Amino acid sequence: MDGTLRESARAPAGPWLLVAVAVGLAIFGVYSFCEACWRKVETVRA
Repeated sequence: MDGTLRESARAPAGPWLLVAVAVGLAIFGVYSFCEACWRKVETVRA
């Protein structure tokens, strides 16, 4: 994995691509955290 990321960083658009992936992962993390905190879960009584 380290080799793949280093190779991607050497590409012409590599640094920008890595930044875009990092930003996307951060946004997904914030979204997941918010959903875990405020998601409404209905319980079904049997």
